[in-house]
Amino acid sequence: MQQDALELTTVFGGRIMKADQRKQEILDAAMSLAAEHGYRHIQRDLIADRAGCAAGLVNRYYHTMPLLRRALMGEAIRTGNLIIIAQGLVDGDPRARGLDEETKQEAMQYALTFTRE
Repeated sequence: MQQDALELTTVFGGRIMKADQRKQEILDAAMSLAAEHGYRHIQRDLIADRAGCAAGLVNRYYHTMPLLRRALMGEAIRTGNLIIIAQGLVDGDPRARGLDEETKQEAMQYALTFTRE
């Protein structure tokens, strides 16, 4: 019964958040850091700091960095974040590589334009 309660809510800064909201905030922090520092350079402690939580909570939701990167790429694909998709392509991420050719070309072109600015 106690574990069910933990799955439903966490307390953050005096406010109670549902687990799915907290998990999304952690993923949003990871997306932001990946866009700034690179998909492969995200670190659990930096994500936790950006999300305003303990690194243990990042572990609780995503378990390992490869699983977190997998979720991150899924979110990048879902939201159309071309810079992170391009980084995944360069890194050989299977989810990014599985995208249609048009999306892959668009992501790589965007990354080239982005790096020239």
